[in-house]
Amino acid sequence: MKKINKDFLNTIILFVAFIAFTITASRVDVGPIGPNESKVGLSTINHFFVVVFPWNELFHNISTVLGCIIIATAFGFFIYTIIDIVKKKSLKKADAGLIALMVYFALIVGIYILFDKVLIINYRPVILNVVLEPSYPSTHTFMAISIMLALKTQFEYKIKDEDNKWFATTFCMAIIVATIFTRMVAGVHWFTDIIGGILLGSALASLYNAVARKIYNK
Repeated sequence: MKKINKDFLNTIILFVAFIAFTITASRVDVGPIGPNESKVGLSTINHFFVVVFPWNELFHNISTVLGCIIIATAFGFFIYTIIDIVKKKSLKKADAGLIALMVYFALIVGIYILFDKVLIINYRPVILNVVLEPSYPSTHTFMAISIMLALKTQFEYKIKDEDNKWFATTFCMAIIVATIFTRMVAGVHWFTDIIGGILLGSALASLYNAVARKIYNK
């Protein structure tokens, strides 16, 4: 019970950190440093990083491929969950951890829509598709962390062979690191977008890990 409480406490701390950082990144040192003089918070540090890492098409394309890998892997688990439900002929008898994972994926999509359509903090430092696009938090970053860490948790519970488990979990961590790196050096995000994505993704992953631990270790 103490372990479960600690897991959820870590989740709360991470979500509070994300909210606090988001407020800071949207209200402190705001300046018109973006395309078409769009305003960006923490403009001094953001301007520094966008000068160091200008638009790079190669890394942008690599990060796009990584994003496709993340979505494809998540879709694989979706199919796996559907198969589990069909085999057991009951939603109640299906793997509760997998069902929770599907709900979790829906939450991730909802958060993406929130920041892309409703709660727009800032716009990209470059114009990719004619018009300005919302860029906070970095979608690639927060999805890489939230999805791949959740899948890493699933692999740890599902895979019995230690070598296969190591390969699967290492794959998850490699995708996360590569995505964060390529997204930063591609020059399509402000530095604060990346940090916000890391905090949000970590908070979401912590939430799923806490739920999964409660389900599988009960």
